[in-house]
Amino acid sequence: MPSIDVWVTVVNGVTDTTAKDFHRAQKVFASVPLTFKLVKHTLSRSQTQAILGTDGKLAIAGGPKEFDHNLPAGKGSNVERPMTVQDKSGMFTAEVWSAVRNWTDLGGLHVFYVPEFDPPGLEGGICLRVDDLIDPIIFVSQTANQALLSKTKGGRGVLEHEIGHAFGLRDNARSKTLMLGVLSSDGSDAGTALSQDELDIIANSRLLGLASASGASK
Repeated sequence: MPSIDVWVTVVNGVTDTTAKDFHRAQKVFASVPLTFKLVKHTLSRSQTQAILGTDGKLAIAGGPKEFDHNLPAGKGSNVERPMTVQDKSGMFTAEVWSAVRNWTDLGGLHVFYVPEFDPPGLEGGICLRVDDLIDPIIFVSQTANQALLSKTKGGRGVLEHEIGHAFGLRDNARSKTLMLGVLSSDGSDAGTALSQDELDIIANSRLLGLASASGASK
Protein backbone atom coordinates (compact mmCIF):
# COMPACT_ATOMS: atom_id res chain seq x y z
CA MET A 1 0.00 0.00 0.00
CA PRO A 2 1.42 3.43 -0.92
CA SER A 3 2.66 5.44 2.08
CA ILE A 4 2.77 9.22 1.67
CA ASP A 5 5.50 11.00 3.62
CA VAL A 6 4.05 13.95 5.56
CA TRP A 7 6.04 16.60 7.39
CA VAL A 8 3.79 18.28 9.98
CA THR A 9 4.60 21.54 11.75
CA VAL A 10 2.53 22.62 14.76
CA VAL A 11 3.15 26.20 15.87
CA ASN A 12 3.38 27.16 19.53
CA GLY A 13 0.05 27.50 21.37
CA VAL A 14 -2.00 25.40 18.93
CA THR A 15 -3.87 22.32 20.11
CA ASP A 16 -2.22 19.31 18.50
CA THR A 17 -4.85 17.18 16.75
CA THR A 18 -2.44 15.66 14.23
CA ALA A 19 -3.00 12.00 15.10
CA LYS A 20 -6.80 12.23 15.04
CA ASP A 21 -6.86 14.35 11.89
CA PHE A 22 -4.71 11.95 9.87
CA HIS A 23 -6.53 8.91 11.23
CA ARG A 24 -9.75 10.48 9.93
CA ALA A 25 -8.11 11.39 6.61
CA GLN A 26 -6.89 7.84 6.10
CA LYS A 27 -10.49 6.62 6.44
CA VAL A 28 -11.66 9.21 3.90
CA PHE A 29 -9.13 7.98 1.34
CA ALA A 30 -9.49 4.28 2.24
CA SER A 31 -10.80 3.40 -1.22
CA VAL A 32 -7.59 4.66 -2.87
CA PRO A 33 -6.00 3.02 -0.69
CA LEU A 34 -3.08 4.75 1.05
CA THR A 35 -1.42 5.42 4.39
CA PHE A 36 0.34 8.48 5.83
CA LYS A 37 3.81 8.37 7.38
CA LEU A 38 4.17 11.38 9.70
CA VAL A 39 7.19 13.32 10.89
CA LYS A 40 6.09 16.06 13.29
CA HIS A 41 7.82 19.24 14.45
CA THR A 42 6.56 21.59 17.17
CA LEU A 43 7.78 25.19 17.00
CA SER A 44 8.87 27.20 20.00
CA ARG A 45 7.27 30.52 20.86
CA SER A 46 10.10 32.50 19.27
CA GLN A 47 10.01 30.37 16.11
CA THR A 48 6.25 30.86 15.89
CA GLN A 49 6.52 34.63 16.27
CA ALA A 50 9.18 34.70 13.53
CA ILE A 51 6.54 33.35 11.14
CA LEU A 52 3.24 34.73 12.44
CA GLY A 53 4.32 37.93 14.16
CA THR A 54 2.86 39.00 17.47
CA ASP A 55 -0.82 38.68 16.48
CA GLY A 56 -0.54 34.89 16.10
CA LYS A 57 -2.46 34.87 12.80
CA LEU A 58 -1.23 33.79 9.38
CA ALA A 59 -1.74 36.57 6.82
CA ILE A 60 -3.10 35.02 3.60
CA ALA A 61 -3.99 38.10 1.54
CA GLY A 62 -2.07 40.88 -0.17
CA GLY A 63 0.89 38.89 -1.41
CA PRO A 64 2.41 39.21 -4.90
CA LYS A 65 0.44 37.61 -7.71
CA GLU A 66 3.58 36.75 -9.63
CA PHE A 67 7.17 36.21 -8.50
CA ASP A 68 10.34 34.38 -9.52
CA HIS A 69 11.56 31.44 -7.48
CA ASN A 70 14.13 28.68 -7.91
CA LEU A 71 12.33 25.38 -7.52
CA PRO A 72 14.53 23.08 -5.42
CA ALA A 73 16.27 19.97 -6.67
CA GLY A 74 14.60 16.76 -5.61
CA LYS A 75 12.25 14.13 -6.99
CA GLY A 76 11.41 16.12 -10.09
CA SER A 77 14.91 17.21 -11.05
CA ASN A 78 18.45 16.91 -9.73
CA VAL A 79 19.09 20.63 -10.30
CA GLU A 80 17.31 23.81 -9.25
CA ARG A 81 14.77 25.11 -11.77
CA PRO A 82 14.05 28.84 -12.14
CA MET A 83 10.34 29.51 -12.53
CA THR A 84 7.86 32.36 -12.42
CA VAL A 85 5.14 31.42 -9.94
CA GLN A 86 1.69 32.88 -10.57
CA ASP A 87 -0.92 33.05 -7.80
CA LYS A 88 -3.95 35.25 -8.49
CA SER A 89 -5.19 34.86 -4.89
CA GLY A 90 -2.19 36.73 -3.47
CA MET A 91 -1.76 34.13 -0.72
CA PHE A 92 2.03 34.11 -0.93
CA THR A 93 2.37 36.77 1.75
CA ALA A 94 5.57 37.50 3.68
CA GLU A 95 4.28 35.32 6.54
CA VAL A 96 3.38 32.43 4.26
CA TRP A 97 6.71 32.74 2.50
CA SER A 98 8.63 32.71 5.80
CA ALA A 99 7.10 29.28 6.42
CA VAL A 100 7.63 27.84 2.93
CA ARG A 101 10.80 29.55 1.71
CA ASN A 102 12.68 26.29 2.07
CA TRP A 103 10.07 24.59 -0.11
CA THR A 104 11.23 21.10 -0.87
CA ASP A 105 10.79 18.46 -3.51
CA LEU A 106 11.07 15.39 -1.29
CA GLY A 107 8.05 13.73 -2.88
CA GLY A 108 5.66 14.19 0.01
CA LEU A 109 3.25 16.56 1.71
CA HIS A 110 3.83 19.41 4.17
CA VAL A 111 1.19 20.52 6.68
CA PHE A 112 1.32 23.59 8.95
CA TYR A 113 -1.14 24.01 11.82
CA VAL A 114 -1.63 27.68 12.76
CA PRO A 115 -4.11 29.32 15.18
CA GLU A 116 -6.11 31.15 12.51
CA PHE A 117 -5.93 33.06 9.23
CA ASP A 118 -6.08 36.78 8.56
CA PRO A 119 -8.56 37.19 6.98
CA PRO A 120 -10.41 34.00 7.96
CA GLY A 121 -10.71 31.50 5.10
CA LEU A 122 -14.06 30.14 3.95
CA GLU A 123 -12.94 26.56 4.47
CA GLY A 124 -10.30 27.14 7.12
CA GLY A 125 -7.45 25.71 5.09
CA ILE A 126 -5.32 26.47 2.04
CA CYS A 127 -3.21 24.25 -0.18
CA LEU A 128 -0.35 25.82 -2.11
CA ARG A 129 0.82 24.00 -5.22
CA VAL A 130 3.01 24.84 -8.19
CA ASP A 131 1.25 22.44 -10.53
CA ASP A 132 2.90 19.08 -9.81
CA LEU A 133 6.47 20.38 -9.79
CA ILE A 134 7.19 20.32 -6.04
CA ASP A 135 5.63 19.23 -2.77
CA PRO A 136 2.21 20.71 -1.95
CA ILE A 137 1.96 22.65 1.30
CA ILE A 138 -1.19 22.80 3.41
CA PHE A 139 -2.01 25.39 6.07
CA VAL A 140 -4.76 24.53 8.55
CA SER A 141 -6.47 27.13 10.73
CA GLN A 142 -6.94 25.18 13.95
CA THR A 143 -9.71 27.54 15.04
CA ALA A 144 -11.71 26.69 11.90
CA ASN A 145 -10.73 23.02 12.05
CA GLN A 146 -12.04 22.55 15.58
CA ALA A 147 -15.19 24.54 14.81
CA LEU A 148 -15.96 22.30 11.82
CA LEU A 149 -15.24 19.15 13.82
CA SER A 150 -17.66 20.38 16.46
CA LYS A 151 -20.40 21.04 13.89
CA THR A 152 -19.94 17.64 12.23
CA LYS A 153 -19.49 15.76 15.53
CA GLY A 154 -16.01 14.72 14.49
CA GLY A 155 -17.09 13.50 11.07
CA ARG A 156 -15.19 16.01 8.96
CA GLY A 157 -12.40 18.47 9.52
CA VAL A 158 -10.40 20.87 7.40
CA LEU A 159 -7.38 18.69 6.68
CA GLU A 160 -8.97 16.00 4.51
CA HIS A 161 -10.45 18.59 2.11
CA GLU A 162 -7.03 20.22 1.69
CA ILE A 163 -5.39 16.83 1.09
CA GLY A 164 -7.87 16.48 -1.77
CA HIS A 165 -6.44 19.69 -3.26
CA ALA A 166 -2.91 18.33 -2.74
CA PHE A 167 -3.89 15.43 -5.00
CA GLY A 168 -5.12 17.90 -7.63
CA LEU A 169 -8.86 17.80 -6.86
CA ARG A 170 -10.91 20.96 -7.36
CA ASP A 171 -13.75 22.43 -5.35
CA ASN A 172 -17.28 21.51 -6.37
CA ALA A 173 -20.83 22.52 -5.38
CA ARG A 174 -22.12 19.06 -4.46
CA SER A 175 -23.45 18.62 -0.93
CA LYS A 176 -21.96 15.87 1.26
CA THR A 177 -18.85 15.56 -0.92
CA LEU A 178 -15.29 16.00 0.29
CA MET A 179 -14.54 18.78 -2.18
CA LEU A 180 -17.61 20.95 -1.54
CA GLY A 181 -16.05 24.39 -1.81
CA VAL A 182 -18.26 26.48 0.48
CA LEU A 183 -19.96 24.91 3.48
CA SER A 184 -23.16 26.09 5.14
CA SER A 185 -22.81 27.93 8.44
CA ASP A 186 -23.91 24.88 10.43
CA GLY A 187 -21.76 22.43 8.48
CA SER A 188 -24.75 20.21 7.70
CA ASP A 189 -23.70 19.79 4.05
CA ALA A 190 -20.15 18.69 4.91
CA GLY A 191 -19.26 15.21 3.73
CA THR A 192 -16.46 12.94 2.57
CA ALA A 193 -17.79 11.38 -0.64
CA LEU A 194 -15.45 11.08 -3.60
CA SER A 195 -16.59 10.49 -7.17
CA GLN A 196 -14.97 7.91 -9.44
CA ASP A 197 -13.51 10.72 -11.51
CA GLU A 198 -11.89 12.16 -8.38
CA LEU A 199 -10.53 8.74 -7.39
CA ASP A 200 -9.04 8.45 -10.89
CA ILE A 201 -7.33 11.84 -10.49
CA ILE A 202 -5.87 10.73 -7.15
CA ALA A 203 -4.71 7.41 -8.63
CA ASN A 204 -2.83 9.29 -11.37
CA SER A 205 -1.49 12.09 -9.17
CA ARG A 206 2.19 12.79 -8.74
CA LEU A 207 1.85 12.58 -4.96
CA LEU A 208 0.46 9.05 -4.99
CA GLY A 209 2.78 7.99 -7.82
CA LEU A 210 5.88 8.97 -5.83
CA ALA A 211 4.53 7.19 -2.75
CA SER A 212 3.89 4.05 -4.80
CA ALA A 213 7.36 4.16 -6.33
CA SER A 214 8.94 4.67 -2.92
CA GLY A 215 7.03 1.72 -1.49
CA ALA A 216 7.97 -0.52 -4.40
CA SER A 217 11.67 0.26 -4.01
CA LYS A 218 11.82 -0.80 -0.36
